[in-house]
Amino acid sequence: MGVVDSISGSPADKAGLTTGDMVETIRGVATRDMPLAYANMLLAGNRAPRSRSRCWDQAPGAKKITLTRVEIQYPRVNAKLLADEVGYVQAEAMGPATQEEVTAAVTSLEKQGAKRLILDLRHSSTGSPEEGIALANLFLDKGLITYLRGQTVPRKDFTADPAKAITKLPLVC
Repeated sequence: MGVVDSISGSPADKAGLTTGDMVETIRGVATRDMPLAYANMLLAGNRAPRSRSRCWDQAPGAKKITLTRVEIQYPRVNAKLLADEVGYVQAEAMGPATQEEVTAAVTSLEKQGAKRLILDLRHSSTGSPEEGIALANLFLDKGLITYLRGQTVPRKDFTADPAKAITKLPLVC
């Protein structure tokens, strides 16, 4: 199983796990054909903070890694006004407060004179689909955001709600 990214300051980050690393086992269970949901359950589960989970890193010079569970503190949204009236908003993780923090950041940048926006979502590999949809809706006032379709679930469309859009400034992600 490959590591997509680790949240800054998280146990995985402190253990040195980074994008592209391969984890061979989690708690003695091979990850080769493991569904992501099961890996998440083994890593996070309903275990108390400070409990431990052992992993085996498959990288050259493979080593055992012990992760100590903690309550994750998601990085705050960063924002600044760049040259040429460009507002820069960086969200390193999708957490419960990300949508509100991005809203506050964009509002502040517009008051500072931003005429265009950059939304930097690099390293933002966490969060639920609902959090991503809510974030996208901040910048879309019409159209299809995404859809969900499963083998036994009919297609469900998620369309933009114009009342939730916070800006009409040009945006790049």
